[in-house]
Amino acid sequence: PIFTPPPTPTATFTPTPSPSVDPSFTGLEHCNTDWWVEIKLNNTGSIPFRSMSLTIKDKDTDVVVTNLTDGFTNRDGCLKTTTKDVLQPGNTFVVSAESFSYDPTGHKLNATIILCSNTGQAGTCVTQIIGIKP
Repeated sequence: PIFTPPPTPTATFTPTPSPSVDPSFTGLEHCNTDWWVEIKLNNTGSIPFRSMSLTIKDKDTDVVVTNLTDGFTNRDGCLKTTTKDVLQPGNTFVVSAESFSYDPTGHKLNATIILCSNTGQAGTCVTQIIGIKP
């Protein structure tokens, strides 16, 4: 008798989920004496995001504003606020930074955006830095 060995198992490849975001500056908003930067976040990766850190540094005045949030918030002037708990892959959402107490128009700003898969700025995270001059 001839022994025929069983077939070799084939390895299955499971891609590692990858975080990726494409941020872009969309403008300034204001209400009374508060001014804030608006950033459009495009989730170009394969994981959902549930929290973020958004830091804006005014390079002309050295003023820094930061917000750490679970979920995502867009303020539309003085009247309306829209929130989203999760930014799913392929989705976009405009987020509002913390407010400056002055109009930063014409200033050089740096935005550091950190998006994370879990709440509390935890889990798998991705960081992007963009320059802005409103």
